[in-house]
Amino acid sequence: MLKLIEIIGEAGIKPRLKSTQRDEAIAELVDHLVESGRIDGDERDEIVLSLLKREALATTGMGAGVAVPHIKLDWIDQFVGAVGVSRAGVDFYAVDGKPVYAVFLFLSPDDDPQSHLGLMARIGAICQDDNFLSLLREAKNREELAELLEEAERLLLGVEEAEEGEDGPSEDSGDAVGA
Repeated sequence: MLKLIEIIGEAGIKPRLKSTQRDEAIAELVDHLVESGRIDGDERDEIVLSLLKREALATTGMGAGVAVPHIKLDWIDQFVGAVGVSRAGVDFYAVDGKPVYAVFLFLSPDDDPQSHLGLMARIGAICQDDNFLSLLREAKNREELAELLEEAERLLLGVEEAEEGEDGPSEDSGDAVGA
């Protein structure tokens, strides 16, 4: 089972989103993934465009201050994620019409729909916890956000620490997807 912190890694955490509009927030998180070396800069525009096309189909602003922009790509072989927290709120055209304060962005391999659906279900379950969302907004830095993600999965979903030697995405591999 893929853990959020393994997919996002501390490098994928952006504790202070500057953007207040959906399209700019998506671009800001993709740029953060490029800057942190998680994705290749040559793929940046294609990823942003694909995410915006996905948003045009239906908003990924699920309400309660959370959005989960996500796409499946046929040219990546591992899950990549980022999370950004906004103090001002982002107009994400959420289903409840309210601003979004936490944006979880994911790129999934096209050939692993089961893991993609499992990831989306896990995020949905965690984000239904009002206490988690409140703590997420109050976190001051990457370290606090990383600890919060790990704790939420452990307490709310029963996801334990990975066993030594267990296969899975490495949070600090530094390898750019598609590179």
